[in-house]
Amino acid sequence: MSYFTEEERLEKEKQERQRNCRQQIIEHAKKSLLFTPFEVKWIPQSATFVAVGHYPNNGGALSVFSLREGELETTLEMKKPMPIKCCTLGHSPNEGRQLATGDFQGN
Repeated sequence: MSYFTEEERLEKEKQERQRNCRQQIIEHAKKSLLFTPFEVKWIPQSATFVAVGHYPNNGGALSVFSLREGELETTLEMKKPMPIKCCTLGHSPNEGRQLATGDFQGN
């Protein structure tokens, strides 16, 4: 026998469903970096992602990583004169996959 009203019971069920369907972060691979990453973006339709940030000497960092057989491989590593704050792949179609970056000077 329940002492909840129908409204209270429905609200409790709704809260229970929300608690059970929260997003989860699942770690597939881990890699130490020599720079501080500011942003990481998955490259669409691939098992590849790009990380941008800065090195301790205040230089910019851009690295591309691929996930192969459960291991992360560094595909490309570039150093830039200025730290890179952000990046996006949203301005180009999936076929072209051009990366746009922005630094702290607005470039």
